[in-house]
Amino acid sequence: MKTKHSKEALQELAPKCQHGHACVETGRCGDRELCKVKRCAGESVLFLEGDVPFVCPYLLSFGYGHLCTCPVHAQLYKSDQNCFSSETPDPLRNKLASTNKY
Repeated sequence: MKTKHSKEALQELAPKCQHGHACVETGRCGDRELCKVKRCAGESVLFLEGDVPFVCPYLLSFGYGHLCTCPVHAQLYKSDQNCFSSETPDPLRNKLASTNKY
């Protein structure tokens, strides 16, 4: 997962990130593992597994579960899970490509 990305592009995509977008470099969210994803929905909504005992600006309670709305986490999950078809645009890659700073 260690890839060089433009800090400006990441900041624009996820300005509320409290961990400096460390997930792109380390695969972790600060000191903890990334939230376990049950499934993805839409561009940047992830249904999470289990309890989520922390506060995050991208975390939403939904019924008896939680949603992650972080666009960077969603793109990392989708690219790891091959959720994108060859016809589906990848907003994170497109945004980073537009800055020419991979």
